Parts: sequence; C-alpha cells; structure tokens
Amino acid sequence: MAKAKSNGEGAAEAGNGRRTLSREDWIRTALKVLEKGGVASVKVDRLATALKVTRGSFYFHFNGRKDLLAALLAEWRRRNCGPFQALEGRSDLTAVQQFKAFVSVWVDENPFSPPLDMAVRDWGRSSREVAQAVQEADRFRMSLLRRAFDQMGYAGDEALIRTRVSYFHQIGYYAISFREPRPVRLHYVPIYDDVLTGRPAEDFETIARRYAALPRNRRTLGNRLREFAQFLMAPFSPGYNFDRYDRELRRPFPSGPQFAPESEVWRREHAIGDVADPSTPHRYKAHSATSRTQATIVPGEPL
Repeated sequence: MAKAKSNGEGAAEAGNGRRTLSREDWIRTALKVLEKGGVASVKVDRLATALKVTRGSFYFHFNGRKDLLAALLAEWRRRNCGPFQALEGRSDLTAVQQFKAFVSVWVDENPFSPPLDMAVRDWGRSSREVAQAVQEADRFRMSLLRRAFDQMGYAGDEALIRTRVSYFHQIGYYAISFREPRPVRLHYVPIYDDVLTGRPAEDFETIARRYAALPRNRRTLGNRLREFAQFLMAPFSPGYNFDRYDRELRRPFPSGPQFAPESEVWRREHAIGDVADPSTPHRYKAHSATSRTQATIVPGEPL
C-alpha cells in the first residue's frame, strides 16, 4: 500500500512540474545531513523539506528510514573502505610503495571522505551494527599497514607500534578537525613518510605531480570557472577565527594583565587593606630586613 501510494505521489509531483528525484539524490542529501548533524538528524521529513518535495518521493525509492540508513552505510563502505580493500592484492608494490599508496587514500580524499568517516564513527556509538563495521574496517586498514611494516623489516613490537602511530595519528587529525592548505599538507607528506617508515622520503616533485594529476586540479575550463567563482566569493567569506581554533584545542590562556595594587595577593602580602579610591596613596608599613623598626608613610608628606 505504501509503495502504491508513493508511486501516486511521485507521479503527481512529476505532473506538477517538479524535478523527479533519484535514489542517489536522497542518499547525497542524507550524507550531508549525516556529516553535519549526525545520524539523529537524518529524518525523512527534514530531508523532504531540504529537497522541497513530499514524503512520497522518498518512499518511492526506500522502504523506510532504516532502508536509507543501510544505504548510507553501504556508501561509506564504497567510498571509505573500497580504496583500502583495492590495495590488499597489490603484489606489484614494494613495502614502502604499499605504505605510500595507503597514505595516498587519505591525502587525496578521492573518494575517501574524512567527514563521512568521522560521522560513521560517531554513529557507531548508538548502533552496535555500525560499531562492528567500523571496528572491522579499522582492523583491516591496520592489517595493511602492519604487513607493509613487516615487509620493511620491522619485527614484533616495533612493527606494531609504527602501525598504531601511523593509523592513530591520522584518525586524530580528523577527530580534531585540523585543517591546513593542501600545498602545505603535501609539503609535509615526505616528512611524515620519513618519520613513520624510517625510510628515505619521496621527493616533493613526485608528490606535486601526483597531486596535479587529480581531476579537480587539471587545467580544464570547468576547474578554472570553479576557481574563479571561489576567488569572487573570497571577499564575502568570513575570516578564520583563530580564537575559536585555540578554544577547540583547549589551550590554556594566561590571565589578563593586572596592576599590582589591584591584586589581592599583592595587597595582602604588603599589609594593605581595602581602600575606596585606588588612585589615592595608601598608608602602609615597611619592615626592614635587619630591624623591627616600622616606617610609616603618610599621604601628602615628602619621602
């Protein structure tokens, strides 16, 4: 009945001149909502409002919200798990090349999506099925890194720790939402490779050539128009909030500057009581280091 009703509503929307949505349209919109607000925000009504259609269009493609969530998890497996799985059978790569190919999945972000990976990890806190899928993905990815380090000649605990440091530091990179310009990140890639593998780093020119070969970086008319549009929008974009960045990192901040007479600690140490007007000189007692004689200073009298 629900399917028949949805078919009727879908036909009505087409008759009203509205754009007919595909299953991929719903998934694409739901992914954005998932990445921005978490799985709790993925609601049929909210998606329909965002797409400016009725609920019937949704039920034309999905049996319900559970069916949509299953599609989102499948999309995560395709984009964020598939590229790593493709490396499993690569026998044509050396150990160092395997490691660099693994890291390239992270760095290139094509099709790997860091926001989607973090959103699914957060989803796993409320879903045992999703949590198990994330754990399986982590184990598989780390097994690829461990195999590369084993083939490099690292044995036992050292191979394990290098695997953990390589994997955990990247997850932390995403977890704190750290951002830096891509040219800067690419500049650091050889240093990361050198530190994590203990092997000579790939030269910057090779990395730059691989980066330039990506579809979004090629000198095509579409890319140039996109870059020009970004250039025009730059003056209307808010600047980066460094104060908020520091707060997100939870860095300690020093207290504001304070004059000595305004400090309760300083006044207590100098035996000064509360005075109504801080600008008026205070009567205080000065104790000599060698004498118990007290010297009294009175306002208005010369020293």
